[in-house]
Amino acid sequence: MYKRMIDQDVICTDKFLDMPFEAQALFFQLQVRTDEYGFIQSPRGIIRATGASAEALDILIENGYVIRFESGVIVLVHWNCSNTRRPDRVKPIRFPNEYSLLELDAVKAYRLRDVGTTTTYQCHTTGEPLANQTDTSGGRSISISTINKSASSISTAEASSSSIRDRQREKDAPDDDEPFLVRKLNKVPWLEGVTDKVLEYRSKLSDELISYGVDRALEYGGKTLKYLRKILDGFVTNGYTTVEQAEGDEERGQRVANSPYKPYKGLPGELVV
Repeated sequence: MYKRMIDQDVICTDKFLDMPFEAQALFFQLQVRTDEYGFIQSPRGIIRATGASAEALDILIENGYVIRFESGVIVLVHWNCSNTRRPDRVKPIRFPNEYSLLELDAVKAYRLRDVGTTTTYQCHTTGEPLANQTDTSGGRSISISTINKSASSISTAEASSSSIRDRQREKDAPDDDEPFLVRKLNKVPWLEGVTDKVLEYRSKLSDELISYGVDRALEYGGKTLKYLRKILDGFVTNGYTTVEQAEGDEERGQRVANSPYKPYKGLPGELVV
């Protein structure tokens, strides 16, 4: 079993931290489930096992942290930036076709190879070539036959990535005929089929307050309609009309919870007023 290392230069960037928490969490789950070369054969199985959504994987692909191939196999782009293999423990590559489509950039990150190039690429730290290479005059270079054989697969992979980006843009594009709250509720997996029950609160609360209630439920991990209803009922009981009022209540609750002083409850039988 190999230790899985993560480069702080990858996960501490604004680009990574700006992604939704679900996509960030899925990244770490994928990181500990790769093979010795950063490949994963069944990403959808991991998504189901962790409760993540397919959109989270699309976001990782869109932001350049994952490459997905036509076969369904994926590879973590920055795997080689923080992981090495001991020469005496190197195992055969399980996905040679996908592996042959890749090259390393200056920081050892994977990227799809340009079609038609004959550049001599660097090898891994263990000394094995990155793609199907031939040895000529002591040097390693990618064979022309391999490049021609892989050209169609590269085009298909690029077309797949483009299709994913198009679907994501369509999903995020606003619909003038559909309120933002409805779009937001439709994107929450655990509210599927019960959004109408949440929308009933529109007679008592503003769309902004309901949206804030959904955010609070997601933040505290209460991914059920019952939990969300408790939050919204609390807004109604307290007579909140703005998000600022609800935020102020949350801050006061946190200060009380973190305070070392507990309210005096009195002695047995004593009436505390």
